[in-house]
Amino acid sequence: MNLRDARIPDNDGAQPADEPVVASGEGALFSTLRLKAALARIREAGIPVHLSLSAGSFVCNDVLYALLHDLSARGLDVPGGFVHVPDLRDPQSPVSLAQAVEAVELLLAETLRGGADSSVPGGALH
Repeated sequence: MNLRDARIPDNDGAQPADEPVVASGEGALFSTLRLKAALARIREAGIPVHLSLSAGSFVCNDVLYALLHDLSARGLDVPGGFVHVPDLRDPQSPVSLAQAVEAVELLLAETLRGGADSSVPGGALH
């Protein structure tokens, strides 16, 4: 979403409310990674992951929207998206470093296959 609306301040203390990421940008841009196809491959590998259909309205969304807007503005036809990896230093992390690396590798391999993403339900409740 072309929206900055932070419930808490970022690391620099900024806490925007109802601001666009890009003043003249479209209302929403969507990842062009093959997320649903990759989700299936990653789950087949036994790695616990889930798919979110929103990057929220905080820093993750800012990074995603700015990337997709820049790719479009430059006319670059390359895949773009955002992947959130949990803090792997946390002993409560649902995945290990090795699993996170394997999951990202599977996502990249699936995205580089090209073509349309799988058309199956895959979003989370929240």
